[in-house]
Amino acid sequence: MKYILPLAERAEPLLVGGKAFNLSLLAGSGLKVPRGFVITAAAFGDALVNELEQLRESGTGAAVKDRLPLLVKKALGVPFPAGLGPELD
Repeated sequence: MKYILPLAERAEPLLVGGKAFNLSLLAGSGLKVPRGFVITAAAFGDALVNELEQLRESGTGAAVKDRLPLLVKKALGVPFPAGLGPELD
């Protein structure tokens, strides 16, 4: 799975998010769109795979609500996945 995709490459909105998806549509239709890239949801998911799994296992309701602040804190400080570095080079 690629962690980085050029904006000019069309990808599913769930993989790249709405903004990147719409920019890829504009670029594909011939409009001028600045060159750029998007870091995919797969990169985020792989970086937080353990935390997300624990969240899934904790069930619903209060248990999930109690874990969300910790998940957000970890998300802000999580290192990039190992596979992301080579794609940036």
